[in-house]
Amino acid sequence: MSEITMTGTLMGVRRSPGSGTTEKIVYIDVEQRPGGGPATPSMVSVLEQDGRRVAGYVPWINYYDIDEAARQEPGAWSTVEPAEHYSALVEWRPYGMRTGGRAASLELAGLLADLAQTPAKLRRTAAMVGQDAVTRTEPGEWTITEVALHVIAADSIMAPRVLQILTQPGVTLPDMDVAEVQRVLGRARTPLEERLAAFEARRKEWIAALDQITAEELEYAGEHTRDGTVTILDICRAMSQHELEHKKQTESIATALGYTLG
Repeated sequence: MSEITMTGTLMGVRRSPGSGTTEKIVYIDVEQRPGGGPATPSMVSVLEQDGRRVAGYVPWINYYDIDEAARQEPGAWSTVEPAEHYSALVEWRPYGMRTGGRAASLELAGLLADLAQTPAKLRRTAAMVGQDAVTRTEPGEWTITEVALHVIAADSIMAPRVLQILTQPGVTLPDMDVAEVQRVLGRARTPLEERLAAFEARRKEWIAALDQITAEELEYAGEHTRDGTVTILDICRAMSQHELEHKKQTESIATALGYTLG
């Protein structure tokens, strides 16, 4: 993530009561590449909280989309007419940024942005190496297929915990061995491409649900049988760190197999 001065046209604003988060939709009409900034033409979401701004691409097209959002959330969204000039220093997250801007904190927004990229990253790496996804670079080393299954196994434990906490605050969360879950999932012998497609669909729905979380819900926690009290942010932090390590691992494996990452 880089810090840039972003310039464009302000088209709409969403205010999230109680969380202190404001989202601004900006049309980029000034080319800011090369240099790490957004391309033109494009639409960008800027989340503002406590003086911090985080921006990233969103698939919004025009005023109609903001009007539709305003109908779904009366009183939250407003269009800016006539449009205004916008220029601000932002933390630029070009891809993986949430499309709705409804998370109750910028930390959660960043974590969701990171987690949104995992399935596609694994899928692209697996597609690049093809049949070499089951090749070991060294005896005893993991294959890309095994790394992907491990990430999916961990997700099958941790992602449901967030939903459990949201629906039953204080719920008891049993400690589970991810290696054992990985072993059991491996029995299915599902092709890697199918596993990753299913993982990507689940992750997309999960993030869309968390994207709507309120400031009150963000305080909910569960009781882990080994680690004690854990919050939703605790779980998302752990997921993001775990997946970052394994995304780097797949890149290292692909490189060792002789593939050049784009």
